[in-house]
Amino acid sequence: MPKITLPLDRGDRLDAIVFPARKKELSRAELQRALAPIIATWLKATCLWDDTSAIGDHRFLVFAINVAPNVQVYVQFWSEPFEAVLWEVSSGKWNPPADKWLEGDRSRRIEAFGFEPGGEAENYQKEVDIRTPAEASRVARTVVDLMYAGFDYRGLKPVKVYTAYESRAESRFAYDSFTTDDLSKIFRGAGFKVQEVDGDEDVPVLRAIRRGITTSINPIDKVEDQQLFRRMVLTADIEVPPEGLNAAREAVVQAAGGPPDSVQVGTTLTFAGGVTVEWLVMRIQEWDQMTWRCRRDTRRRKAIPAAAKDATVH
Repeated sequence: MPKITLPLDRGDRLDAIVFPARKKELSRAELQRALAPIIATWLKATCLWDDTSAIGDHRFLVFAINVAPNVQVYVQFWSEPFEAVLWEVSSGKWNPPADKWLEGDRSRRIEAFGFEPGGEAENYQKEVDIRTPAEASRVARTVVDLMYAGFDYRGLKPVKVYTAYESRAESRFAYDSFTTDDLSKIFRGAGFKVQEVDGDEDVPVLRAIRRGITTSINPIDKVEDQQLFRRMVLTADIEVPPEGLNAAREAVVQAAGGPPDSVQVGTTLTFAGGVTVEWLVMRIQEWDQMTWRCRRDTRRRKAIPAAAKDATVH
């Protein structure tokens, strides 16, 4: 039997014979002693999850037997973290000549284990809890009983296993804080010209310029006794035509000491919990696009009254 680890590593795939064919028929009790522990081991590897699992992880496990020429039957399991396991038994539908081999009395014996046809493949299926080693061992014994009764399996054919651990998650370097030097490098990599401006000695303030728009970068939420910051605030002043400001907005801007012909936009980006550099670059690019669109739109609004005035004069 191939050596396996518990749990399987992401990306692992395996196709192997886990139970060689015997030369003479085995009784149900003999199959339970010889085959059930092997099946239990694979079920534990497939269905028991620990705290390293991630959203989008899944494992599948297939026990297959070639019971006759061109006829393969199987028992399979689909497992996701913290979910019931989907347990399926081949019905032979869409897979002739297995459909003929399994119909009639064999189908009725499989259904007697509590399975019903379902899913796109129209296999026999049901959900089962496999959250502990004891539950894996219990299900393994039932798998052997099902093979014996439903497949007429007596050990004369090998049992093959197909298994894989797949995931939508990817392993990448993640950060929960950055230095101002880190942020400077990341902004420069995104196409900004970066300058350090006077600010608090412990919290340097950065100025990033791109496409004529100046963004102030204020690192906040400092890690104690370290020049690391868990968040940053981005702000930029976008010019707007004075007639485009309503009275309330104009009052707020003037009260804050800002120029009456601009409005400040801003956002806060949080690193705590872990972010990748790629994620941060995407947020910076989104910020760049947003500020550029704001300036473009306000300039268009400025141009409309001027164009109307020119049209009146001519």
